[in-house]
Amino acid sequence: MIESEYTTQTSTQDTPTEVLINSGGTADCYKISLRNRFYLVKRPKTIYADNADYLQLFHKEFDLGIQLDHPNIVRYYDLGRDDKGTFIRMDYVDGDDLTAFVQQNPNYFRKNATDNNLSTSCSEPSPICTHTRCSTSTSNRKTY
Repeated sequence: MIESEYTTQTSTQDTPTEVLINSGGTADCYKISLRNRFYLVKRPKTIYADNADYLQLFHKEFDLGIQLDHPNIVRYYDLGRDDKGTFIRMDYVDGDDLTAFVQQNPNYFRKNATDNNLSTSCSEPSPICTHTRCSTSTSNRKTY
């Protein structure tokens, strides 16, 4: 197992159950209850559990995540290993993921960008800009 500067010996063995809440391409995420609080436990999928390259990236994710401290970013707590394999324990945030939010609110980001006077066009004309609202005219664009 690749060592991390922040690796702890904590395990989720004292957790009664792990409830699968999401499954991505390379990892599964579980909701757990530990010390009267909910956490998210991220575990590599079985096919990646012994892949040294993947585990190195998994550890790097933790090493970077543990250093972040901002109210809008989940906090990382543990990188460990138990009888089920390697895991990362982090804050659990109740609610929909970004994909579900965008499906339910398809114009949310476009509306808020307009409300805040933000634009998807370039602030400076560019000869290779492809934005349709950009002030750079099509005739000034280079073709590659």
